[in-house]
Amino acid sequence: MFIKEHDQNITKSDLTELLRIATKNQLFQFQLNLYEQLDGVAMGSVQGPRMANAFTCKILKQLETEKQMPVKTASELLTTLNNTHPSIDFTIELEENCKLSFLGMEIIRNGYHLDTKVHMKPMDTGLIIRTM
Repeated sequence: MFIKEHDQNITKSDLTELLRIATKNQLFQFQLNLYEQLDGVAMGSVQGPRMANAFTCKILKQLETEKQMPVKTASELLTTLNNTHPSIDFTIELEENCKLSFLGMEIIRNGYHLDTKVHMKPMDTGLIIRTM
């Protein structure tokens, strides 16, 4: 993958303001009704994964700096992460019958190997959104 850099000559405060505008009090329309998203970015937004990654990295760095990173169990880590910010609600998915669903795929533990296949949620109807 080729990443191109551009010098936009933008200050940190301007970038912070642009990010605030993009993630606070955004209006959207659904079935002719107007709604306001108060915090974060919309599901499916191209900014979503980047913002989530940056936010999570900031929290993990803060926990490491303050020596609050639990090292014993996943449930301790989950509790610590969920207590760091009021907007966070992490969950844990546990393996069941050697299978774990993760990011649209099913991971299958097969001895010392991992196999994968596409994961379809039980409520999936197979319907695809038609674009014009």
